[in-house]
Amino acid sequence: MALLVIRDVVPTFVEAREAARGLAYESIVEAVRKAETVRMGIYLGERRIGQTTTEIRPRRDGSCDIVSRTNLVLGAMGLPFDTTAQYEAHVGPDRKLVSFDAHLLSSGTQIARITGKVVGNELHLILSLGEREEARVVPVDARYLISDSLATGLRMPDLYVGRQWRVRALDIPALALGQIRLQEGTARVVRQEELLWAGEYIPCYVVELSWPNLAATAWVNEAGEVLQQKAGVMTFVREQTSENQSQAECSVGSDG
Repeated sequence: MALLVIRDVVPTFVEAREAARGLAYESIVEAVRKAETVRMGIYLGERRIGQTTTEIRPRRDGSCDIVSRTNLVLGAMGLPFDTTAQYEAHVGPDRKLVSFDAHLLSSGTQIARITGKVVGNELHLILSLGEREEARVVPVDARYLISDSLATGLRMPDLYVGRQWRVRALDIPALALGQIRLQEGTARVVRQEELLWAGEYIPCYVVELSWPNLAATAWVNEAGEVLQQKAGVMTFVREQTSENQSQAECSVGSDG
């Protein structure tokens, strides 16, 4: 009986506990041996209103930077006209978050900036809004992803129907209101279906993400790449890249 518990029951509890904490930085970056860039067009219906770019940049010391940049050319999600959000996180060689720096700009002028630094099991945050500064300390497990709420495109590896995990993100739109929000929600793989992307039907996992004030759905291929995500009235579509063409027209919408 003891061997049965050790072999079958304990790993199940460990897996459930780890999944509840979120996607680990280690699982996201372990397959990246060189710089990787993902571009996603942002659409309102069939109208393109912006682009988000996500990069993973490995360093020689084994650490890496995760950088996302989102530009919206019309007001969306409560943001001003022509808004740019940039988020850069540094992950150490031990695959733990070290720090991040986020900026929100409108027409090239900085509206707000927030920096975060991990100290032990705490995340020390500083919000700069004009001449005003506000500090806050929140508990954190630095092994697990904290993303930018506007950006998509990071990998979701090792998916299977029924898998569930916690998602955490810095609420970028809240910065425009001078607020520090670290949103927490859940992600769950609900089914598999084919997605029409770049003229082909691609088998995908459908992942439902739920936040306190927003729901989103992502279509993720077998490699863990997000091909499309819908959030509110906006649709994010991964763009093909090649040596001769930086982006290609992609089909918007799913077969479901």
